[in-house]
Amino acid sequence: IEENEIIPKYREMALSVTRGVLEDEEFRVELKTLTGDYVERVLTSDEVRQRIVEFTIEKIESYVGEGVGGIALKAYRYINEE
Repeated sequence: IEENEIIPKYREMALSVTRGVLEDEEFRVELKTLTGDYVERVLTSDEVRQRIVEFTIEKIESYVGEGVGGIALKAYRYINEE
């Protein structure tokens, strides 16, 4: 294997094929379209949106803490949820 330099040969071949695919404009456009559609579908999902809201609230509450700001935020959320 070493004498025939099989590993470097196949590594270069794989890199060449990969480079060719990534430089193909049609492939890039299709990949961008598929990725954009997927991201849009995921971000418009009610489940994902709810998780983003919950995560944001958790981070804000941990940042604000238990001081006056934290108490005010919790009171505001409590009143608005009812």
